[in-house]
Amino acid sequence: MTSIALAQFSQDAERYARVYMRAFFAGDVKTAADMMDPRALERIRQSFLADVIKADPDAEKAVLANLGVAKTMDQLGRIDAKTLYVAITEAEYRNNPRVLEAMKQSRVEVLGSAPNPSGGVIVRFRITAAGSGGSRESGLVMRQILGEWKVVGNASP
Repeated sequence: MTSIALAQFSQDAERYARVYMRAFFAGDVKTAADMMDPRALERIRQSFLADVIKADPDAEKAVLANLGVAKTMDQLGRIDAKTLYVAITEAEYRNNPRVLEAMKQSRVEVLGSAPNPSGGVIVRFRITAAGSGGSRESGLVMRQILGEWKVVGNASP
């Protein structure tokens, strides 16, 4: 790939990652889920279901009630990955409204991007918490899937 094409490739990934982060930090989970790689959503789904299956019956009932998308584990197991991801994340926001408020007040700045050795692009961010002035760096692994940028997962520091 030429350096001009690579720069455009990275800029497109950065632009998409910025939109994703704005949606996620604003609590717009549905938009964020639409911007994720379906395989990443399926991995989250499988991991979540495996954890719930290990839980005792009372904890299982509490999880089902908290999510509000299924009445039984069998029904929960049939929910598609995107719907389950949205339900899990929205439940976390309901249970921790301060976290969502803090996220809404945070500032997310793209620091740059670089090719990911295993494919796609890693987009790096600085996330600054409102009020505290504290910040941390984070990253997303992005890949083009069927011509669209998708979030594959978090990049290691």
